[in-house]
Amino acid sequence: MSIVLAIVSRKKKIRLAISITLATVFIIATCLLWTNDLASAETTEREKAISAFEDNFGFKPPNSIKQIKLKNYNMYDASAHWMAFTYDSVVFKKILNHDQPLDTSYIGTQKYGEISSSLKQGCANCPKWLELPNSNTTKIFFKKDFLRHSSSEYYLWVDSKKKMVFLEVSYFD
Repeated sequence: MSIVLAIVSRKKKIRLAISITLATVFIIATCLLWTNDLASAETTEREKAISAFEDNFGFKPPNSIKQIKLKNYNMYDASAHWMAFTYDSVVFKKILNHDQPLDTSYIGTQKYGEISSSLKQGCANCPKWLELPNSNTTKIFFKKDFLRHSSSEYYLWVDSKKKMVFLEVSYFD
């Protein structure tokens, strides 16, 4: 609208300057809001993500977990939580025991394909560091409707090439 006002009032120098300034400010503000995700919190610093690791799995990560990445996203009554951390077989087994009951889908099965497709389609707000299940992922551990919400989903998988574990938990009311 400011651009239209600038065109209409181009002969009036002061109105033209104000309209161009307002148009520029609104364009810059729109670009900043568009590129910043105001509904999420994200960190790739291990120290900041330790408490989230402990909240998820019931224990603090040992020193063998060198890297932890975390992103939480909330919109109205829906939430999504992603985490990635360095793979350690002992820690991974402890997580599997803690998060029981879990179902398992194996690569090449229909369920694996469904889960993989669902994760890809629902990844509009995923963090850039998230590696979705691919040929380096032989199985996906999952469970549904395990939280006291209308719907909840849990997915856990390992990228064997990158030696990273990935977690996605989402729910809505």
